[in-house]
Amino acid sequence: MSVTIVSVLLIGLLAVLSAIAFSPSSQAAQVPPANNFNPSPTLAPPLPPPPPPHVPVNVRIGYKVIGGGSNYVPPILKYFYFGKVLTWTMSTTPTEYTMESDTVWNVTAALGGSTPSEIWQTSMQTWGTATEGSGTNFSYYHQYLVTFQYSVVGSSAGFNPPIVSYTAFGVAQAQTAVWVGWADAGTTVSYPQTDLVFASGRWAAGTFSGSVNASREFMTIYFHQYSATISYSISGGGTLLPPSFRFVTFGRASLIPLTGTPTQIWIDEGAAYSSTNPIASSDLGERWLAGSSSSGIMTSSVVLPITYYHQYSITASYKIVGGTSPTTISLTGISANQPVTYGLTSTPQGFWLDAGTSYNAPQLIEPTFGERWTSLTPNSAVVLAPAAFQTTYYHQYSLVVGYNIVGGGSPTAPTLLYKAFGSPVSVLLHGNVLSSWADNGTSITITNPLQGSTTTERWSTNVAVPLITTPLNVQVPYYHQFSVSFNYTEVDRAGGPTPSVSFSSSGVSVVKQLSVQSTAFWLDSNSAWTAASPLGTTSQQERWVPSGPSNGIVSKSSSFSVPYQHQYLVTFVADPVQGGKTDPNSWVDAGSSAQLSVFTNQGWKFVGWNGTGQGSFTGPDSNVSRAVSGPYTERARFYASVFLSPSSSGSLSYAIGSQTGKLDGKTLQTYVPVGTLVTVSASSSSPLITFDGWKGGDYGTASPLTVTVQGPVGIYASYSINYTLRAVIVGLVVTIIIAVVLLIVLRRRLPLGNPVRKLTGLLPRKAFAPAH
Repeated sequence: MSVTIVSVLLIGLLAVLSAIAFSPSSQAAQVPPANNFNPSPTLAPPLPPPPPPHVPVNVRIGYKVIGGGSNYVPPILKYFYFGKVLTWTMSTTPTEYTMESDTVWNVTAALGGSTPSEIWQTSMQTWGTATEGSGTNFSYYHQYLVTFQYSVVGSSAGFNPPIVSYTAFGVAQAQTAVWVGWADAGTTVSYPQTDLVFASGRWAAGTFSGSVNASREFMTIYFHQYSATISYSISGGGTLLPPSFRFVTFGRASLIPLTGTPTQIWIDEGAAYSSTNPIASSDLGERWLAGSSSSGIMTSSVVLPITYYHQYSITASYKIVGGTSPTTISLTGISANQPVTYGLTSTPQGFWLDAGTSYNAPQLIEPTFGERWTSLTPNSAVVLAPAAFQTTYYHQYSLVVGYNIVGGGSPTAPTLLYKAFGSPVSVLLHGNVLSSWADNGTSITITNPLQGSTTTERWSTNVAVPLITTPLNVQVPYYHQFSVSFNYTEVDRAGGPTPSVSFSSSGVSVVKQLSVQSTAFWLDSNSAWTAASPLGTTSQQERWVPSGPSNGIVSKSSSFSVPYQHQYLVTFVADPVQGGKTDPNSWVDAGSSAQLSVFTNQGWKFVGWNGTGQGSFTGPDSNVSRAVSGPYTERARFYASVFLSPSSSGSLSYAIGSQTGKLDGKTLQTYVPVGTLVTVSASSSSPLITFDGWKGGDYGTASPLTVTVQGPVGIYASYSINYTLRAVIVGLVVTIIIAVVLLIVLRRRLPLGNPVRKLTGLLPRKAFAPAH
């Protein structure tokens, strides 16, 4: 039940909305009056939709736009279909739409996109009743809002406003200016011509017409006109075609031929006038250019004698040799009797200059310090005929070159070679600094070595003068040098390394490999040379050292042979180092002898050499001489002293490495390798003698004692009397004596038969005898 009520309410609401959308107050869209633009007119009211059943019919509707334009929106079609309002964007192709019969449909009267100054609208009725087979193809005219105006310059007495012709909705119309309204786009608006002649002058207007191509104001001016008396003459000779004279009269442009005879014409006040300018000849390289009086604005009656200047075309350009172009290069000359300046480029361009005058381009362009563009000759000529003119500029940089002699001597001054203006230039420096200009991109050479040099002495430089691409300021040093030859010899070479020699050449430190063959090098005068020393090997136990001169100062051409002695390193090692001293490590000539000697420190004993390497010695001799045929190492082995003393009051048991024994009141000294373990135990000769501890080191009182030998070792057992045991024995003896005396006294005083007396009877009788 509730659903039914809602449905009824919705149908009722739809009917109300439809009645509002198709209200009877709507009227068919008409041509809007001037200044009353309505781009979205309401649709004509349809009849209320018929009750069901609904009968569908086909209605063909289309549209077209007359007058073009592109900013409009296609018209919208609204119609009923089964109780609903449908909206469709129309097509320029007539299309059949299915509608409910006898319902009202409508379309947009003014297309969307229309503005207050531009509109697309139709003069046709924009609604209809849906019947089978009916339809309409709507024509929308593109129109602009236009204003017709006119004005009169000067007196307007007796002047009637003009009648303006125009077109609207494809129909010719007429209105008296002033008027505002819609006119079809692309059509023509025209004013009639009216002539008014007054005694003080004249006012005139020609027929004006214009195209409606935008919203605009059409204005016809009735001009106040002035008289102009015109003629022409020629300056510079030649024969030209008669020129024409352009001017405005009656608001229209007019053209008449000029002659040498003055002619009177009427020109609208404030209008521009001009004569043909220029006038070209048949060969395209010659023309006549009118002077300043050939054109102007009409402000009063005038006499215009127009002068034509005879001119020729000068095709001018420039060429850059060796680089880039400067910022600007200008050509100056005379045109129409006035000075002119033109910018040149590398591409030929034509310029017109007066016949018989001269023109020129600058010879020098120097925008920045150290850089310039210059031509070899002045760039000027006289205008006598059509001509091609090209000026060649050389891109150049400043060139400042000097030289100096390092190390003395008096050679011939160097010669500098470079290019300027594309040609070689040779300059003898004479010790002075050359300041000149050189072409960009050219190479520069300077004499090297200087003249006066020989095969053993020369003056040379290591300075390479670069290509000229920037301003160049260089001082070239020439080094006084001598040819010095080097080679080397070796004793017992045995495949040793190749030596080298270091020296200074052209102020630069140089290292060169030597050969057994003599090789010459150029060394700076007064500089030092040094042969490599020593020549080592990867083992660092074999070397070759110079056994003769291996350095010097260059003062003349010389030859040096550097002898190298083959040596081996003999290494001495004390094992351990605290055991003694050996000879220091030494480099020994191959094939000679090395002396082995040793010095033993106190508490140590030399036990022999332990040698490794070719030719080494192993044995107990302390002073030995050995031949050296390779690097070797001699290790001097030392044993440390071990001294044991038990003292006279006891004995020692010991173990020194694998050696064992016992000492009773005797001492023992022996020598053992470092790291040997020594173990000792102490014992006394009487119970009344006690062991106090060990002396000779920080050994304590523990027994047995174990010591690792790191150097000389002295172990002494310490004993003393056992006073505690002695006191105990003495006290015991005294106690016994006292007890015996007391017993004797007690026996004498006791009666016979007393147990104590009986006990004492067991004692010896002498113990109880009376004293005498």
